[in-house]
Amino acid sequence: MLSQLKYVSLFQPNQRLLICQEASYLCLPARQMIFKQDDLEDFMYIIVKGRVACEMSSIESGNLPIVIQVLGDGEAFGQLTYTLGGGDEKPKKREYAAVTTEETDVLVLNKLLMHKLQF
Repeated sequence: MLSQLKYVSLFQPNQRLLICQEASYLCLPARQMIFKQDDLEDFMYIIVKGRVACEMSSIESGNLPIVIQVLGDGEAFGQLTYTLGGGDEKPKKREYAAVTTEETDVLVLNKLLMHKLQF
C-alpha cells in the first residue's frame, strides 16, 4: 500500500522499506493543528488518507488565516530544510500552518530519516 502513495512512489524499494521501518504513524481528528506558522521545522508528513489545509496569515490579511493549498492522499507537506554544514545554521521556521480538514492518517518523518532517504 505504501508504494501507492504519490510521494512515496518517488523512492526506490529500499527507501520505501526504510520509511516503513522508521516513520511514525498518526491518526488525527478533523480540525487538528499539525503545526503552526513560524514553528521550527522538525518533521515532514505524508498523508496516507485524509486532507490537510495549508494556511498562511499575514498583516495584509489582517492576520486571518488564508488557505493556500489543500493536500490529499499520498501528498507530502512540511518539507524539511537542512544542510550538511558544521551545524551553525539557524533552524528554519514554517512558512505556513497545517491543519486537518477531516480525519487524517499521516506518516511522520524526522530529519534523520529524511537525511537517510536523500543521501
